Amino acid sequence: MISSFSGSHISFSTFFRGFSTNAPKTPPKMDPEALFKKVDEIIEKRIRPVLQADGGDITLHDIKDGCLIVSLDGACTHCSSKKSTLHYGVLGAINDEIPEITDIRLKMDFEDL
Repeated sequence: MISSFSGSHISFSTFFRGFSTNAPKTPPKMDPEALFKKVDEIIEKRIRPVLQADGGDITLHDIKDGCLIVSLDGACTHCSSKKSTLHYGVLGAINDEIPEITDIRLKMDFEDL
């Protein structure tokens, strides 16, 4: 039991019940088409201009189980910083707005679209 300053006792369930109503609610999941559109919009507005300024580009191919599947083109193809760009730049920017996106990977050449 937790005692208050006045010396009375309250139970844990009574104490924590007040916090449960203030807990952040999990946002409803978007349908796959809307999710793809929203991610593509973020890429178009926030990410692509930065990559294109350095001679690169990005294409969103798919989203599977919260993982973005993308390809990098142009100068990004052989850049030694592409892993950092993907995880800290692209994923970070998208995850700020869509928390259900939790991972990113490059599309493999042998994968079907």
